[in-house]
Amino acid sequence: MDFRVLGPVLVRDLVLGAGKHRAVLAVLLLEANRAVRIERLVDLLWADQPPERARNLVSGYVSKVRKALDGRTDVRVETWRGGYRLVVPPDSVDLYRFRRLVQEARGGTGDHAVVDVLSEALALWTGPALVDVDLPGLAPSVTEALEQERVAAFEELVDARLRIGADTDLLRRLGEAVDAHPFRERLVGQHMTALAQCGRPAEALAAYRRCADALRDELGVAPGAALRELERAVRADAFTPPAPRLRPAQLPADLADFTGRTEELAALTPGEGPLVITGMPGTGKTALAVHWAHRMRERFPDGQLHVDLRGEVTPRQALLRLLDGLGVRPEQGDERALSALFRSTVDGKKLLLLLDGATSTAQVRPLLPGSPSCQVIITSSRRLDGLALRCGVRSLRLGGFRSADSVALLQSLLGERALRDPVSVRRLATLCCGLPVAVRTAAVRLAAHPTWPVAHLVEHMADEERWATSLTLPEDDGSFLASAFQELPDGARSLLGYFGLLPREELGASALTTLTNRPQRWVEDGLAALHDAHLLLETVPGVYRLPTVVRLSVKPFLPAREVAAEALERWRYPGVVRLFAVDSA
Repeated sequence: MDFRVLGPVLVRDLVLGAGKHRAVLAVLLLEANRAVRIERLVDLLWADQPPERARNLVSGYVSKVRKALDGRTDVRVETWRGGYRLVVPPDSVDLYRFRRLVQEARGGTGDHAVVDVLSEALALWTGPALVDVDLPGLAPSVTEALEQERVAAFEELVDARLRIGADTDLLRRLGEAVDAHPFRERLVGQHMTALAQCGRPAEALAAYRRCADALRDELGVAPGAALRELERAVRADAFTPPAPRLRPAQLPADLADFTGRTEELAALTPGEGPLVITGMPGTGKTALAVHWAHRMRERFPDGQLHVDLRGEVTPRQALLRLLDGLGVRPEQGDERALSALFRSTVDGKKLLLLLDGATSTAQVRPLLPGSPSCQVIITSSRRLDGLALRCGVRSLRLGGFRSADSVALLQSLLGERALRDPVSVRRLATLCCGLPVAVRTAAVRLAAHPTWPVAHLVEHMADEERWATSLTLPEDDGSFLASAFQELPDGARSLLGYFGLLPREELGASALTTLTNRPQRWVEDGLAALHDAHLLLETVPGVYRLPTVVRLSVKPFLPAREVAAEALERWRYPGVVRLFAVDSA
């Protein structure tokens, strides 16, 4: 910012002096980008006693201003229709920046955001406007109107602060403001409210009496109805201060050693609607969402909400948790009523909402705010295509780590141990199949066995029979894919077992129908469920194979020995080769 009129008139990197050219510049700044006639400048500079050749003197002062401003980008003084116009970017003049910020706050959402913007606006004032400029013809009403703009902005700031909750700093500032404007009843009422909020009703009543006495003695009037009603409420101990608005900060802790995902982080753009991160279990969807949310949290001053949707969490249960995080505790209400209450509660707020581990579109839809100022990020091991169809949700499919990122994470987690055997570290990274959760689990296993060289765990994991157990921690019920397998329909789990009989093959619906000896519809439903859960890779349309990590974890779902033998016998029948070829076409 270059130009200041809200206090002493200043121009950055310029000594103005105390002459009339300073006053001319002040007028041109007040009317920035608008023409000011020479007659108007004469009136302002000398009021009713202009000197001879006043117009020529004004032209000389303008020339002095023009020379002083020469060389500044986008700033110039133009001769314009019998007067002069200062052309300047509006935001470079503190008055116009102040007005823009006040308008931004009035259209803003969330009390914390309003406080931030109005605080920035009021900080531009360093004293009474034009305090050091001699303009005899400037009506006092002009500077008084500017002061009223400042006080009105301060009152709006106080309203937002009171909704958040009064504190000693606010009490101090209100006391100073009331001393400066003892007849301004809105300020007095705000001061009384702040005192009552802080448990000081006697001082609130004393503030009322001072205002009432001043109004009676100086103006001959009584306080207005609103102030009298507030005084009665405080006196009757019926004043109920508004509860401080809760600013939730529920994000889980970020990973201190978060690694990689540069491209994915760049693709997660806030402000473009809800985002869903999908992918196979273990790819780090939650870690990515939490890391991104922490990076973005300053954009959402009204807080961050988090709800874990894993398991059998119903939309109603999730809504109750979200409302509780906002300080709203409804005693009753069905899912629709709670969803409407949630949307109303967050309307206009700048909130970040993390819905973690979503299991279906139906589970998520009631939780989506209606306000575009709220940012929603969803993680799910399912595709949730319905959200894209019905709600315009954008989707990011998260794949595995690049090899370099897996190695970097292992080096970060293992420290000196990794440096002693970099070849085994690279081999371990490969065996972790690009899954961050596998990398971290491997590092935890090694930390639990400090005498193991990295090569020892590599040897275990290289044995496909022991791969899954090598990445199972003692307190876990199974591998990190266990919960994903458990959530599958029975038919999909059974079909996954048949895939496990031919783990390296690419299979289509017809081949699987012969292999399983089940109806094709049963096979197609199972394929859809497995693909939806990211447990199959579609190599060409209608043909699938197991990802490496699933292939290494599928053993518990293999068919019983006799059933498996019969299935493999059908597979060896020459016709199956033909069916498979058709599927792969």
